[in-house]
Amino acid sequence: MQVQMKLKTPKPFVFLALFGLCLSFYSCVDSEEFSNVRSDNEDRVIAFPIVNTEVSIVDYAVNASDNTAVKIEPDGKMTVFYEGEVIRRQAIELFPPVPGFLVSDGIMADTVTTLGLTFDVDFILKKAIFKENSIKFKFLSSFEEDVTINLRIPEWSKDGEIFEIDLAIPYNGSSPDSVESERILLDGWEVNTETNSMTMIYDARLPNGERVKLDEATYVLDFLFFSYVEAFFTQNTNSESGDIITVGVYNNWVSGGLFFENPKVTFRVENSIGFPVRAYFNEMRLTNVLNETFDMQGPMIDDGVDFAYPSLSEVGELKVSEFEFNQANSNIQEIFNEKVKLVRYDIDAVGNPDNDNTIIGFITDTSYYKVDIAVELPLLGYANNLVLADTFELDLNKYDQLRSIEFKLITENRFPIDMTIQSFFLDENGQALDSMFVDNPLLLSKAEELSPGVLMTNGEITTIMDFDVERYQKIKDTKRLAFRVLMQSDQENSESLWIYSNYGMDVRMGAKITLDN
Repeated sequence: MQVQMKLKTPKPFVFLALFGLCLSFYSCVDSEEFSNVRSDNEDRVIAFPIVNTEVSIVDYAVNASDNTAVKIEPDGKMTVFYEGEVIRRQAIELFPPVPGFLVSDGIMADTVTTLGLTFDVDFILKKAIFKENSIKFKFLSSFEEDVTINLRIPEWSKDGEIFEIDLAIPYNGSSPDSVESERILLDGWEVNTETNSMTMIYDARLPNGERVKLDEATYVLDFLFFSYVEAFFTQNTNSESGDIITVGVYNNWVSGGLFFENPKVTFRVENSIGFPVRAYFNEMRLTNVLNETFDMQGPMIDDGVDFAYPSLSEVGELKVSEFEFNQANSNIQEIFNEKVKLVRYDIDAVGNPDNDNTIIGFITDTSYYKVDIAVELPLLGYANNLVLADTFELDLNKYDQLRSIEFKLITENRFPIDMTIQSFFLDENGQALDSMFVDNPLLLSKAEELSPGVLMTNGEITTIMDFDVERYQKIKDTKRLAFRVLMQSDQENSESLWIYSNYGMDVRMGAKITLDN
C-alpha cells in the first residue's frame, strides 16, 4: 500500500482540522514524560518526544496565517474569515495630474486669452483648489517709453480676492525691454469655472493711459495638481481582475465531505470619493481542490452593486458599504460544497454609471476607494467521512543494537464528534512501510455535549505500541511519520454542529528505545 503525503520542511505540524481549523503539533521536549534515562540492569534506554501539543482552536486563531481571522461570538461560536484587499484606488490614479495647458503653448496671443483645461479623464470642472503649483509670467515691449501691466485671471480666487498682479517695463533707452515675474505659488487658490477654461487678461498701458498690445506675453505653469476638485464626472470605467483570495480550509483534505451550512463571500467597501461608483462583476469564478471551476450566479452578479459615497456637504468623510453573496442570493453553498480553494474575479468599477449630468461630485487629493473581501465560513456544518492528513520527520535508522522500541500516544478528544487516527511509517519515497495500529485505527470517542459549547470529555487516553526487533526491521528506514484522521458526524442527528472556541484536541507522542549493552 502506498500513501501519498505532502512533504513539508521541519515546522509546526498541521494535523487536525475541523471545518478548516488546524491544530498545530509542535516537536518540543517534554522533560517529564520523554527524557533520556538509564535502567537498573544497565540496558541503554533512550526516550525522546515526537509530538507534544495542547492546542485549542483559540490558540490556532492567534497563530493563524496572514490572511486568516477568527471571530468568536460571546457564546463561543466561531467564524473563520479568509481576508484580502481586492481593489484600492487613490484619486490620483483615477484623475492624474493635468499635463499643462495645451492652448498656444503658454502664449497669450491677445490681451484677452481663453485657455482650455484638458484632462485625461473627462469631467466638467466646477471648482478646484491648486496644490503644489506655481506660475510665472514674461512680457516683452518694443515701446520706447515705460509700460505698466495689470494681469487678472477672474476664474482664480483666494479669500474672496481675484488673482491679480502688477508689473512694469521701464524704458532704458533701447528696445525691446522685458519683465519677468517671480514664481508665484498657487497653493490654496481656487479655480471656478463652468466651461473647463480660464481667462488671462492683461492690461498694458503707456504713461498717457493708452492701452497697448505687447510684442510678447507668455506664462509658465506647472503640471496641474489639485487638492480638491468639484465637477460633473462623466462615466469612467476602471477594470480589475486577478485572484481575490486563497481559501486554506482544504489544505489537509484527503477525501470525504466537509459541508458548511452558510458560507458567504462578504465585501466591505470604504469610499471617500464623492460621486457614484458601481461594481459590475464580469466574472466571479471559484476553483476547487481538483482545479475545476464554477461560476458564481445571482442578482448581484447580473446587476452590480453601488458604493455608498459622501455628498458635497460631507467632504473628507468615509462611507462604508457592506454586501455579501450568501445562500439566499447566489449559488455559493452549492459551490463551496465542491471544496473551493481559490476565488478569482473580473470587476469593472464604473464611476457615474448612469452618466447623470445632474450629479455634481468631488474628489480630494486623499480620496480613495478600497474593496476588501472575506470568505466567511461560520463553523456550522458537518463532516462526512472526512479524511485529513499530514506528515513530519522521523529518523529511526541511527540506532544500532536495538532490542525494542515503544511508542506512547496520549490523546484527549475535546470535539463532540468521533475520530479515528492511523499513522503510517513512510520511507523517503512516500512508500508506507508499516502502520502504527495493526488491526484497527485508534478510536477517539466524541466528548459529550452537556449544553451548547459545554463538553464533558472522556479524559486522556494512553496507548502503548510495542515494536520488537523483527517489527523494527520493517520500519527502520522511516523518514517521515504520516497521520491520517477520519472524522464522522453523528449520522442519526441531521442537525449541523456548531464549533465553539473551547473545542480542541490534545496529543502527545514519544518513543522509548531500548538498546543492548
